Amino acid sequence: MYSVGIVLFQIASLQYPYTSPANPIPSAFQEMHMFQPPKLLRAIRNDLPTIYYQIVEKLLAKNPNNRFQTWQEVLDSLEKAWIGNSKEPLSTDALLMTLVDNVGKKYEEKNQKMLDQEKIRAKQAELRKINNYQWDQLGCVDISA
Repeated sequence: MYSVGIVLFQIASLQYPYTSPANPIPSAFQEMHMFQPPKLLRAIRNDLPTIYYQIVEKLLAKNPNNRFQTWQEVLDSLEKAWIGNSKEPLSTDALLMTLVDNVGKKYEEKNQKMLDQEKIRAKQAELRKINNYQWDQLGCVDISA
């Protein structure tokens, strides 16, 4: 259950739930998972359904007794959250797909923004090359460099 919490955190935030240890040896990573509290997903992504935060937090609980004990408990939590927000019943599969779709859309939006920024940087670099070439053709020296 704990490892699924790690994966769900990473899917939603594109980050690890723990800060990298100063001393990156295996025992440091083990201690980090055992004793250090994870980052707050809400602080990184505040646009997800509340149930997502609750499920991830419970899956990442330090004490295994405070985690979900079965997958049915996870599904029951999703179902209760859905019933509280909707008048129509929804199957367990549909509940999971709704949650995954919501997270997936946010992930795609973030990736698109990153791609757009990369295109802008590439265009800026291309324009700098053209500008430098034009200055070279005129025999001018670029004093900004």
